[in-house]
Amino acid sequence: MKVNLSINGEYFKNEVKDLRNKLEECKKTGILDNDFEDRLKRLLQMEDSLLRDLIPYYRTYVDNIKKTSMEVIPLKQLGSIGSHGFPQSILRINENLFVTSSINSKVQFFYIDIPKKLSKEKEIEVEWTLPIKEIKERISFIYKLNHKEILLIGVKGGCYILSSNSFDKLPDINEEIEVKRIQMDYDFKGFGRILEIGDNLFVTGNEEDTLTLFEIVKEKGEHSLNFHTDISCTIPNWTAMEK
Repeated sequence: MKVNLSINGEYFKNEVKDLRNKLEECKKTGILDNDFEDRLKRLLQMEDSLLRDLIPYYRTYVDNIKKTSMEVIPLKQLGSIGSHGFPQSILRINENLFVTSSINSKVQFFYIDIPKKLSKEKEIEVEWTLPIKEIKERISFIYKLNHKEILLIGVKGGCYILSSNSFDKLPDINEEIEVKRIQMDYDFKGFGRILEIGDNLFVTGNEEDTLTLFEIVKEKGEHSLNFHTDISCTIPNWTAMEK
């Protein structure tokens, strides 16, 4: 069936592709064409027209669309240890193992046993470790440095490394997890949002809207946190970061 549209579909798709390419170039060069915003506004208007044209066809064929659904399956907790608070940050270490930090400053591992075929008869089981006693502040950022080390950064400026020779199962935190606090070369009061931008290189923001680069350095088996304050910058009212 022929679809009658008030907008040239091929022209619209080509414009979208061209603007997407322009945006990718801007991410590399930092320079955006002067007419980019005007072209984007025109595309949004064209999109509205296309959607209005397509609604009658959607209503005509809606009965032939494959129906989908979503079901929420609760987790069955194993053992007497559970989550110690509402999760704030979470990292998936592998297919089944996770580490999470709650809003009440508790860091825990949990392991989810997922059946190959889900059903109401086969429950998804979850098992938790006790909180890591060495960490007593809220963790805002969790990052896997390598297969043996995990970086945790707190809102008050604390930085920690969790080390283990085996991150493939639920660890015994008292025997299989080593916790080290990282030394810093700068009097940093606290971390805001953090984005990894390179090999152990990160950018963070603070309450004054200042973005600062820092990196994790490992020498002679010891980690340190180095700040590059000479190339920090202030961006008022920023809301999000993307690599």
